[in-house]
Amino acid sequence: MNKYLIFLLFIVLIFVPKPSLAQEAYTISGNVHNNTGKQPLPGANVVIKSKQLDGNFKGTVTDDKGYFVFSNLQPGRYTLIFSYVGFISDTLKIFVKDTDVKTGVIFLNEDVEILNEFKVQSTQTRIEIKGDTVEHKADAYKTNPDASAEDLVKKMPGVTSEGNVVKVNGEEVKKVLVDGKPFFSDDPTATLRNLPA
Repeated sequence: MNKYLIFLLFIVLIFVPKPSLAQEAYTISGNVHNNTGKQPLPGANVVIKSKQLDGNFKGTVTDDKGYFVFSNLQPGRYTLIFSYVGFISDTLKIFVKDTDVKTGVIFLNEDVEILNEFKVQSTQTRIEIKGDTVEHKADAYKTNPDASAEDLVKKMPGVTSEGNVVKVNGEEVKKVLVDGKPFFSDDPTATLRNLPA
């Protein structure tokens, strides 16, 4: 009977589950700063990737001091990806063995792209012919802010003003109309001198 009890006790001990040893969990932490002013980057994105993680990755954002931390990590290889708007992303590979890992300060460089010099050019229409009428675009000619209409028309091709005589293509101007109506007097020079450009 003793043999039977010993055998039964032996069988029970074999099939009783042994208490599992809890596996240690570790952390990876650090700070993210900009490379120029060496200032913290709050709200920077930090993604951790590994086969040890559910879904293979986790993410977090840095606090107001640029600090981040990932907890409950099992030993293994991890890849950290750092990104922030206006900065070049950076990657760091880490192996967690049997202790917590501190990355120190990760500096991100500003994403600055210097463009070559370029010029914007366009052709401005100065003159438009409508039937027997030639229209000059006043805003196509540069004048001083206090310039008169006389200063403006002198810049137009074919227009001359000498003394009290205004000529267009050699012919004397007898009358100046504003919106189709005579303005000021029948003296074209006086009219042009009293109208702002």
